[in-house]
Amino acid sequence: MKDFWGDQDANMTTTSLGKHFPIIEKKLGKNRELNGYVTYKDVQVIFGSFDTDLIVSYTVCFTLNLDNGDEIIYDELKMVTSAKVKAEDD
Repeated sequence: MKDFWGDQDANMTTTSLGKHFPIIEKKLGKNRELNGYVTYKDVQVIFGSFDTDLIVSYTVCFTLNLDNGDEIIYDELKMVTSAKVKAEDD
């Protein structure tokens, strides 16, 4: 959290995130502990197509929960990553 927000006082509470998303602290109250999770789904890997060596398409899923387990935010972001791959001295 400290590196992500560039804030050395950052932690995962409604108050700390309230600096960036005021509605979280307003709706949920001050200093409630939060837990964040990042997962991936729908991963597909393609080799040697579309003029590149490697293509990976996937969905990044982000969930923010209260300390009691209640989900307050869920979002998904579809991603595509491609790369040229070179092997030396294999």
